[in-house]
Amino acid sequence: MLKTLSIIQQCDPAPEEIIVHVDGGNPAVLEAMRQHHPQIQVLQSRDLIGPGGARNRLIHAARHELVANFDDDSFPDQPDYFARVLRLARELLNQ
Repeated sequence: MLKTLSIIQQCDPAPEEIIVHVDGGNPAVLEAMRQHHPQIQVLQSRDLIGPGGARNRLIHAARHELVANFDDDSFPDQPDYFARVLRLARELLNQ
């Protein structure tokens, strides 16, 4: 997860916000987030809610209309990922 977050933060432009959900409130993951990424909003669930439940919580918490989802082992393969997403979204909205 820390590698994924590091890669996401290196994108240009960087995302407007990053929200992470810790399923089951894993103490080691929560501590790693506090140490390495204190500026990132962290949601947690005491009980396991799975990927779908986590995505629902994250989308509900997002302040922006466009949301990108990444698992802890996936990340953008190009540093301009978010610029491409914005450009495509604008093109689709203008059609």
